[in-house]
Amino acid sequence: MKILSEVETSAWIAASLGYEPTSEALKGRLACQAMYLLPVDTGRKTALARSLANFIDLTRSGLLWITSSGVWPSNENMDLFDGYRRSLGEQRTLRDSPGHIFEQHDEAALQTLLGLSLYFFWDAVLIEGTQDLAIRFSHDEYLGIYAKSEKRLNAIDGLFTKMEMKRADPQSA
Repeated sequence: MKILSEVETSAWIAASLGYEPTSEALKGRLACQAMYLLPVDTGRKTALARSLANFIDLTRSGLLWITSSGVWPSNENMDLFDGYRRSLGEQRTLRDSPGHIFEQHDEAALQTLLGLSLYFFWDAVLIEGTQDLAIRFSHDEYLGIYAKSEKRLNAIDGLFTKMEMKRADPQSA
């Protein structure tokens, strides 16, 4: 896994996506969308992180960008997070290096970073290298799925249904 500074993350986004991955931009580029409530239970968050790391297409380099932290400081353990990143060879703080480029051999690290982001109620965006799927995580305890095709959206919906995750968008009513 390669960990990027804010400037390097922005450069990767510009070169790989050509647009800022905000919710509005993703809605415009990836036509199929759904919203889900995040699980409350830590074990279910762990299962979600594992499932997403297994689901994401790792054939091309993708990005996990932690866009906001510190919203709920009482839910964070920066020593744990920083210690894990040191095990990956990263000495900089999250503020200085929020981007994480992942490849095929990075599935375990991606799973761990997703789990920590979920446990700590951080905002993040996960972008598949193929750009067929993007997931935005919110500290407000939901995630948005943005997919290029109904087939891809239905596949992740099936995964989340098995995990008993609840839809949080108007389409689910």
